[in-house]
Amino acid sequence: MPNNDIESIAIDTYNKNMEYLKEHEKELFDKLKLYELGIELKEIKSGHELEYKDDYFDILDNKTNNFYYNQNSAEYSKERVSKINFNAETNSFRTFYDVSYEKELGDNAKNLSIYSHFAFGNAPVINYVNNNLPQKQIMKNMYIYIIFGVGLGLHISQIDKKVNARLYLIIEPSLEIFRLSLFVTNYVQLTQSKIVVFSISENKQIFEEKFSKLHRQYHSYNHYLKFFLFSNNCESYIKTIQTVLVSQSYNLYSYDRSLQSLKRTYDYVIEKFNFFNVSEDYSFEVFNNKPVLFLASGPSVQKEIDFLIENQNKFIIVSILTMVNFLEKHKIIPNVIVQYDETPIVMKLAINKIKDKDFFSDTLFFFSSHVHKNLMHSFPKDNIYVYNALFEAKKGFSFIVSPSVGEISYHILLKLGANNIYILGLDMSYDPDTGKSHHDENHDQIGSKNNNTEESLANFNLRKNILRMKGNFIDEVETMAVFKVSINHINIYTKKYKKLKKLKLFNLSNGVYLEGMTPLRAKNITLEDKKELNKKFIRAELVKSLESISGNDFSEADLIFNKGKLAAAYRLKENFEAFYIGIKYSSSEKFLELLTSYYKELARESECKDLNLIIENYCQHNIGYMFYFMNIKNIANPKKHIKYLVKAFSTQVQKIISAYIDVLKKVKN
Repeated sequence: MPNNDIESIAIDTYNKNMEYLKEHEKELFDKLKLYELGIELKEIKSGHELEYKDDYFDILDNKTNNFYYNQNSAEYSKERVSKINFNAETNSFRTFYDVSYEKELGDNAKNLSIYSHFAFGNAPVINYVNNNLPQKQIMKNMYIYIIFGVGLGLHISQIDKKVNARLYLIIEPSLEIFRLSLFVTNYVQLTQSKIVVFSISENKQIFEEKFSKLHRQYHSYNHYLKFFLFSNNCESYIKTIQTVLVSQSYNLYSYDRSLQSLKRTYDYVIEKFNFFNVSEDYSFEVFNNKPVLFLASGPSVQKEIDFLIENQNKFIIVSILTMVNFLEKHKIIPNVIVQYDETPIVMKLAINKIKDKDFFSDTLFFFSSHVHKNLMHSFPKDNIYVYNALFEAKKGFSFIVSPSVGEISYHILLKLGANNIYILGLDMSYDPDTGKSHHDENHDQIGSKNNNTEESLANFNLRKNILRMKGNFIDEVETMAVFKVSINHINIYTKKYKKLKKLKLFNLSNGVYLEGMTPLRAKNITLEDKKELNKKFIRAELVKSLESISGNDFSEADLIFNKGKLAAAYRLKENFEAFYIGIKYSSSEKFLELLTSYYKELARESECKDLNLIIENYCQHNIGYMFYFMNIKNIANPKKHIKYLVKAFSTQVQKIISAYIDVLKKVKN
């Protein structure tokens, strides 16, 4: 073909691609146009050029004078794609934790309470699938497929012919490389029949948000997430995907805990504990411009103990619960203690070590609505203010949820109007000197760092794999995925409230750098007012402000609100029974179709949205296994498997609905 014709076809392909991007991917289109303008104005020097040679296109690197392919690009792409297979366990991200349960656990789960550990509720489905999978697991269909690296994009259409996925996530770090591919590859044709999501030259945060949303939306299909690694410049994207997958919210907080949270929330309203409304942002005068020292249990708090003892009365001190032993030992009286976690072990290890509870007689306690009852009754009722943990019992009171108490405490401070905050002990990393994650006296010590930097998803773990992030006082610190999730939440809160008001935020910890906070050594703090604060006055003012946004009973509006939730739960129960009958005798294809439609149904708004979320959490633990199992080739007697799986799945969902109804009936009674 004459070169003029080739050039004409390339330009036509480019124009059609750009027209599509302008209409459907405006942000990417604008990015490309801005790049082209920079080239025209000679503000940007092109690093790569598209060349046609010997009947194929290649990319020339202007700096090294080397070619991207340095061989026939079409043949090379074809050869690479030929190695793709449908084996679930090769070239894939495993999106689940590999667990197995004793057979007896699966058999007995139907007789156990839905409030039992989620392992009991999951065992019937997970055990059955694991025990019936063939040794070699070849999938019938790939629904989602990730392509790392674009090059000229020649492999993308070939992948589609072989894989025929419903959705492609195309990742390319270089905007320039992607732009050159627009001359060669007809992306428009691919988008006519498939969903195509582009991630081109996106920073880590934007990509993380995009992938997280995508994974949540198509969760049922993603038991194993297959990928094609075309180029090796996508390492940061791979790490981000790994972090997202191991920190999925349904794994961090399971449905049995959610149900328990709901039950305790209603119990504590019935017991007339003070609940404070967190649906709005407030400006408590008591916090206005006064220095607030927020203490968490990172190793930095131990290093600054002399500063704490000497300056404790110059700050409003807010601490997380696990610091109580440390504070009592060093005679530091906190103004506020915050707790979120509901597990009994946290309460026992912290509270049982207190020598004199009267030491905290002037302290106010902000407890989440699902903390253990023994903790709720460990301190004077009048000193306790409850915030909703996951769900509302009182209409419009909203809730606060995050992975851990550190960022929840920080969020509450911002919400109540604190605008001059000093943070100590929120290291969110391993200490550079000791290698520890918490101070020595903290019972939640994760321990010394593990040098496991293995990047395969099979070994990637929230609390084991080391991640490196920018340090607060040093260039780089070592952390882990479980901290990274919390760090993201802290940064989101800071960004939000800095837009709303002027904040003075100081990070005193020798840990990870937190966005929007000024790194400051404790010894360098210069308070405008060096006088000690009147702690009794501060307590009285804080109580007065809290009382103005609190309630300790069901109002008439609350009763109507909960009556509507109860009626909606009964309707959901009827709808689920109809679904159960419809799915019971279906074929494999119909089974998957009905599972998907039911999962989507749960996402719809309704008066019992909290029940929907609890069932959805159970589904997230189990539907992926069922969907995957029925998508494996050569599964004998599928109707037999469907019958068992539907029964196991339905039993647990019906238990959840019944438990929810029992909780709501307490309000009616």
